[in-house]
Order: sequence, then C-alpha cells, then structure tokens
Amino acid sequence: MPYSTDVNLPRNHKARFPDKCVVCGRSSPESTVRLITGSIGWWTWLLWHFGGVFTVTAPACSSCGRRLHLKRFGSLLVIIAGAFIACWVAWPLISEHFPRPIRKWLVMGLALLLLLPYFLYQASNPHPFDITAHSDSVDYEFRDPAMAYEFAELNEDADWIKIS
Repeated sequence: MPYSTDVNLPRNHKARFPDKCVVCGRSSPESTVRLITGSIGWWTWLLWHFGGVFTVTAPACSSCGRRLHLKRFGSLLVIIAGAFIACWVAWPLISEHFPRPIRKWLVMGLALLLLLPYFLYQASNPHPFDITAHSDSVDYEFRDPAMAYEFAELNEDADWIKIS
C-alpha cells in the first residue's frame, strides 16, 4: 500500500521545498499552494479541540493546487457528514438509554467507528502532499518518497529532522 513518507520538522523551522510541484513533481511550477491546518495533540482526542493554526506555502502548478484543495475539502466534508450522520442516528437512541455524562463519548465513539473505513482508505491512498501540525513540530507528508527525501535534504539544517 502506498502510505505517505513523512518528514517531521520543528514547528518554528521555515520549510524549504524543492523547485517542483508537490502534487505532480513537474519542475519549476508557476504558482504555489497554501495549506492551513489546526494543531493536534493529546488534548485533541480527549477534548475534541484543535490547537493553534499552522500555515505552509509550497510550490505547485495552479491546476494541481486547486485539485489538492478540492481533495482536502472533500475529505473534510466526508468527516463532517459522517460525524453528523452518527449524531443524527445515534443521539435519540443514546439519549434514552444512557446516563448524561457518557452520551457525548458514545456518540463520538460511534462517529469514529463509522468513519474508520474512510480513515483506513485515506491512510492507504494519501493526498500527494499534506501537513499535520503538532504543538512543537510539523509532519510534512508526501505520497512520493523521492520528493520527501529531497525535501528532507533541503531542510537538514533544522534542529531535528525525522523521516518515517
């Protein structure tokens, strides 16, 4: 399965990208793509709350940048729809049969269970480029391992760098 190759850099490190489109790999793309994400951490799963916003700008062909944004937006819509459906279907049943303190957790668990096939699909069919921000680091995720290693070489002056 083609999992992503992740390069982890410190959050405060200004990432340098190869002069290639992060989506198709074409040399010297004419534009860039800007990705925005919320930070995640132990509190995300516990409190269902995202941390501070992180933004990165990477080289991309204009058409590839639009496609990447559409894929990311589509993923967000699927997750929101799945969570909404789980809540809509489960809440009437859960609110009648379970005590108040655990209702929220049961609905969230059901939503995660409902979305598990989609998460597994996403893991085995990753976006060409994506980011995941943590409180002190950022994972730059590349579908193309060669692009990931080239990116890592350009950023080897960072305080630390991890490739997985």
